Amino acid sequence: MKWEDTVLDDRQLEIHCGVGINHHIPREKKREAQAEVSFKAGMREVVEWVKGKDHPANISQIHITKQDWQAFLKEKGIEVKSE
Repeated sequence: MKWEDTVLDDRQLEIHCGVGINHHIPREKKREAQAEVSFKAGMREVVEWVKGKDHPANISQIHITKQDWQAFLKEKGIEVKSE
């Protein structure tokens, strides 16, 4: 995924911020919404990369249980489709 794929247009920002069409969204709110979307997209990329490894819970000698990993994903609001 390229960074350009995470840029929200005005309509997408309205949907993301939960406001009606043509509703004024303060600049700071737009920045926060865009940052959240881009950050989560980046995290999803990392998660997908880790899932592709033989031992997804073992990165640089950091050992976590599958339960802890799933809790982490849930906490971050990341939904990863099972293969």
